[in-house]
This record gives sequence, C-alpha cells and structure tokens, in this order.
Amino acid sequence: MLGSVRSLPALAWSFVLLSSPAVAGDTARPAAFKVPALDLGLSPPPTGEELKARPAPVIQPERPEARPDEEGISVVRVEHGTSFSRTAEGLRAKTPLLWLGLPERSGATPAFSTVVRIRSAARADLEVQVRVLDPRGAVAMESEGAVSFRGSSKPELDHVVDWAPTVLRGGGRYTVEVSLNRHPAGSFPLEIRDGVRPATAP
Repeated sequence: MLGSVRSLPALAWSFVLLSSPAVAGDTARPAAFKVPALDLGLSPPPTGEELKARPAPVIQPERPEARPDEEGISVVRVEHGTSFSRTAEGLRAKTPLLWLGLPERSGATPAFSTVVRIRSAARADLEVQVRVLDPRGAVAMESEGAVSFRGSSKPELDHVVDWAPTVLRGGGRYTVEVSLNRHPAGSFPLEIRDGVRPATAP
C-alpha cells in the first residue's frame, strides 16, 4: 500500500515529461514573419554604365539683343516738324520746330511729328521707344514702335512719331529720350514755352 502511494508522483512526473513537446520529439517551429515589400513605383537607380552612356544636357546660350553703340547701332538725329520732305538723307522737316508753344486757353501742344533717324550697320530690326520728359523728369508723352530693315540696302532708316495735342503742366526745358531695344540711345532737348505759338526755323 505504501509502495503504490509512493509510485504515484513518479507516474505523474513521467506523464508530464512525456506530454512535453520537447520530450515527445515535436520539432515544429513557428513560421518566420516576412515583411511585405513596399512598391513605391520608382525606377531602380542607374548603374555606372548607364550613367556613362547618358550624354550631358546641352544648354544653348540666349542671343543678346543688339544695343546702342554695339554693332553700329545709333541715333543719327531727332527732328520735329509739322511737314517733311524725303531727301537723300532721309525725311527732313520743311520747317523744323525750334520749340513748342502752349496756348493759354488750352494749355496743349500743337499736333506735330518727330522723326528719329536710326543707323544699324547690320540692318537688324530694332524696337524704338520715344519719351518726352518734363523738367521734373516725369513722362509727359511717350510712343513705342519698331523699325524693320528687311529689304533695305541702306543702314539708316527713319522712325516717325505723330504726336496728338497733349495738355502739359507748363513750359520749360523738356527732354526727348530715345531708347533702342529698351536701352537708352540718346537724349535731346525740347523747349516748350507758355502762351506762345511754336517757333520754326527761318
């Protein structure tokens, strides 16, 4: 009786040991966890051979615009008048205006024209801007246009600006500023007097 009682713990321990996976010979292991690949849609980086095969981009330099005093570009003369004649030297005023007058009633300039004689040795087309500045430097009148030398065998052409009557603050020493291709090409004086008619050359 005592022997059977003592044998129970031994049988219990044997059962526990035999039921253990390690003792029973069960060598199964849990499956390894795999991280799914993340596809960002990016192409693989180029290899060394691909980098050598790719030509370097060629950057074309911008062609600079022709500027006054470059390539024989300049303003030959500026002349004001109300009527002009075509001569061998281009348009010339029949009666050049020496200065303009502002009548007391209107305070506006008379209608007149300005001829800008332009030289371009390479006969390149040019943008022309003519501005009349008052004694304070503010723009009183302005005009924008262009001259085209296409089909011309001569390096000089005339640019004509027809001014409409313009009301001004008053008389004084005005300035006619000419720009070619947005670059200053010359400044020319223009006198405007109050309460008198414009004077012409004798």
